[in-house]
Amino acid sequence: MEKIVETHNLFIDTSTANKESNSRGDDFQLHLNTQSVDADRNQFIRLTLNDFSMYKTWTDVNDNNKTIIIDDGTGDRKVALTKQNYETLYDLALDFANVIGAAVVADSAAASFTITGLTPGATTGINGTTDNIIRFTINTNVAHGLTQYLIQLFEEEGDAWALLGGNRIYGTTPSTENSLKTTITTTAIKFECLYPAQRSTTSHIYLRTSLTTGSSETASLGQETDIDTAPEVSYSNILARIPVNTEFCTYTSNTGREYYLDLHQKHLNNIKLSLTDQHSRRIGRRPASFSSKTASGLNNQDAIDQSTLGNLNFSCVLRVDIVSGGPVNETNFQTTQPQIPVRKSGILVQTNRMM
Repeated sequence: MEKIVETHNLFIDTSTANKESNSRGDDFQLHLNTQSVDADRNQFIRLTLNDFSMYKTWTDVNDNNKTIIIDDGTGDRKVALTKQNYETLYDLALDFANVIGAAVVADSAAASFTITGLTPGATTGINGTTDNIIRFTINTNVAHGLTQYLIQLFEEEGDAWALLGGNRIYGTTPSTENSLKTTITTTAIKFECLYPAQRSTTSHIYLRTSLTTGSSETASLGQETDIDTAPEVSYSNILARIPVNTEFCTYTSNTGREYYLDLHQKHLNNIKLSLTDQHSRRIGRRPASFSSKTASGLNNQDAIDQSTLGNLNFSCVLRVDIVSGGPVNETNFQTTQPQIPVRKSGILVQTNRMM
């Protein structure tokens, strides 16, 4: 039978990360130094996430879901939605329509465009009487001369397919597939998405750790692309899944058993904690730009240090238990069956001995 021998809380604040260290506010390396935890016979270390909080300092539309490929039959090119939050689906649809309208003018003989038939409407709320499918027609001032106009939402380019409600396209350009439905007439092109749109594509963020968790994850949580060729389930470094709200991302444990891990190792002196989105990407950044320290900010060289000098950071409380009684006989995707006993040396914050 398990018995908690010692327990204490480890309070973590990642805002102390700086440019000169290897730590960042969303990728934090914690060195316990003299407060390390060591194994003793017939004991093991259990880490439990008791509490997590951070401000949501990134936009819902960002580098991971803004990119659209357009193919007019003569070649393809990228355009992008505005990186910002959208209060309504109408606002998102209007920005999308303006981006496509400007592209149609640039790719054709037209000099200007107007938008008609835009849905969802301006007065329709998320829960209003609507199917939440984006539709609009781009009307040109003269015959545009286009015979093809494909809107392509490649999986390789991020999650715009989910945001706008279109079919994702696997692989890389060029492609003859169309993610939406387009209808071309002499002076107009009608665009219709296929599925309900959504204002963001990240409902949760994932707290990951350098420690062996014993957890498992499906392929999409471990990589963004080539999901169809990846193992369906593989080992995971996810410690917790935190819901994203309008302004905050918070979690408080109700039972103390939702997100925990039992360590195999008998010596603990370093913990790395990092945040990703649902495809193991740094929040708001493409895989190719993981070295970037900014999820959202001004698009210039003045806003490059959000996770070191800015406000991309989090705080959390880890409970550290020293447990005796042998390995845990549970099957739980948040746990690892302990194989090595444990002993604590030093004091992290406070120690309560339980008999």
